[in-house]
Formats: sequence, structure tokens, C-alpha cells
Amino acid sequence: MESDKEIPPSGDEQGELFNNLPRKPKEILIPRIQHPVWTEYKAKLIERYLYYFVMITHHGTYIDGFAGPQWPGKPSMWAARLVLQSKPKWLRHFYLYETNKKKVKLLRTLCANKRVLAP
Repeated sequence: MESDKEIPPSGDEQGELFNNLPRKPKEILIPRIQHPVWTEYKAKLIERYLYYFVMITHHGTYIDGFAGPQWPGKPSMWAARLVLQSKPKWLRHFYLYETNKKKVKLLRTLCANKRVLAP
């Protein structure tokens, strides 16, 4: 049985073979992060851990083998700074180590005057 309807030309007969294919989605541009998120969270985690440690033990010793700031311009992400400024001030001993001379200078400044690098 033949149909009375006209069969439409196929896509390639119209020169539109690829017009019905899904289009490539527009590329979404994501802004570059300003600093590594894990650095900021690591500093905050250390600060919270020490807070609870000190609340339980009422004393303690803090040892940091890489105590210099990873990002000198962002003191809120500097773990040693956060520890030295934590309250209550029950930690008894601090051992801060660093091999980078510039960071050692910042550590000495921090230890001498904690407010120098405060935000």
C-alpha cells in the first residue's frame, strides 16, 4: 500500500546532514582560585584541633616542621600564627622549624610581636 504523503528529503539531500546533531555546549569559564583551599582549611583544622586538645589537657607542646607561612600575604592561613594566637593560652612549649631564610625572618617577627602580621 502506497502512502499519499510525500516523503521529505533526507538531511544530506538538503545539505543539512549535521545540522540535527547536538551542538557542543558552551565552555563554562571558572575563575582561577586565589589560593589553595586545602591550605586555608589545614590551618583552620590545626587551630580547632589545638583548641580542643588544650581544653582537655590544659597544657601541651606544639611542634611545626614547616612553620613559615605558605602564603605570607594571607596571615589567616598561617597555621603557626593561628596557634600562637589561640586562646586559652595553655600551650607551654612551641617548636617552630623552617629552612627558608625569608620565612624564618617572618617567624621571628611573629614570635616577637604577634600583632605585626595580624589581618
